Order: sequence, then C-alpha cells, then structure tokens
Amino acid sequence: MEMRLKPKLNKVSVELRFKPKLASWENTLFLAQILESEFPDWQIDQGRRTQIVLFSREDKEFLKVGYNSLVYVNESIDNISRFLKFLKSVSAKFEENDIEIYLHLGCRNLSFFETELNYPELSEIIFEKFYGSQKRLREISAGEVRDVAYTLDGEKNGFQNHCRLGPMLKPQMIETFKSGFDIGEANISEDKTYLYLDVDIYTIDPKVSNLRNAIDSFEKVYEENKRIFGEYLNFIKQVGDENSD
Repeated sequence: MEMRLKPKLNKVSVELRFKPKLASWENTLFLAQILESEFPDWQIDQGRRTQIVLFSREDKEFLKVGYNSLVYVNESIDNISRFLKFLKSVSAKFEENDIEIYLHLGCRNLSFFETELNYPELSEIIFEKFYGSQKRLREISAGEVRDVAYTLDGEKNGFQNHCRLGPMLKPQMIETFKSGFDIGEANISEDKTYLYLDVDIYTIDPKVSNLRNAIDSFEKVYEENKRIFGEYLNFIKQVGDENSD
C-alpha cells in the first residue's frame, strides 16, 4: 500500500559562503546592481550595504546579496538554475575581488505534504519505520505514540546531510515554513495532518578555487539533495508491506 501525499508547500534554498576581502563590503552594492534587472523589487536593511535583498512576489523567489554570502530561495519551483545563472553573471566581479576561499556550499529542500491520516496515525507509521527498537521503546514510554520526529545527520557520497521529517498541523507548518510571500493559507486545512520532509545537503571547506568551480559543485550538491529527498519520500510512502531493516 502506498501512502497518499499531496504536495502543499515547497521551498528550495541554496547558499554560498566565502571569506570576504575588504572590497567585498563595498562591492555588495555592485553585485546587487548586476542582478537587479532579474527582480522587480529590492530592499536594503536600514540603509546598510552589508546585505541587499532582491525579490519577486509573483515568482516567490529572493536573492540575498551579502558581503560574505549569496543566498537564493525559491518557493515556487524546485529548481536552482536561476541561482547558477546569477553566479555566472557575477563571476568576473569575484575574480576582480580576488575571492578565493570558499567556506560553504549548501542546498536545502523543505516540503510539506497533505495526508489522509490523522496525527496519531501518521506518528505511528513514522515510529514503526524509523525506530528499530520499537518493542523496548513501547515498554518504556510509548504504549500509544502521540507524536514523533526523525532527525539524522550523516555523511554520504562526499557530502554532509541533515535530514528531518515528521507530522505537523497547520500552525506548526506555517511557523516552520517561514514564508516571505503569500502562501495561500486559506487553502491549507486546519483539519488535515501534514508530513514535513526537510533535507539539507552541504559541504564545508569545499575544494573549489573560484566561482566557476563552485557552480559545478552546486550542481552536484543539488543532485545529491534530490536523490536523498526522493529516496526518503519513496520510503515513507510504502506502508504496511515491508519491514524496517
């Protein structure tokens, strides 16, 4: 049997952090200007140049240009091609600034799915799938499973990962998603139970020497995120016809 999951909210985010040079502070504005035509709106926090946000309410995406990082978030489609395009656009400026030490490359996918189960039912399924010592845990404290969450930090295929999943109701879901846009809360039912799946793949001290190399590395990070996300989702969907290993 396969659990029915209806996609409700999705957010893909990518982040590049680097060791800044003195020119990086002043050039935050110049980097944002290079990308300004791609977005209808922008915002500078309290008039400072340390971080500029370019955004589109219609496309539900934004780009934070900082003196030591670039962060891209898309709440419309699971795709980072726009971000890779932005990196190519500013690569010459990075070379001009002699940016050569990269500290972090990461890609995160946070998604919520509507289920046909109530909260205890979904909690029970997740408990049975992800907790190996069920009998002992039930003896200790879980005669009846009321809530459950799964978290795993691991390393696989040369990348580090942080994976979380569990059941949520609407108030938790809205708070966890933390959208900067209109997400259509009226279409999210108070009576439904939602499954959240949060997969963050990243590499610390990436072995890249310039921004062009970083673009290739981001593509690999993104593909690894999609692989892990898809395998967790397929594993969760299968209910009642397999035993946990």
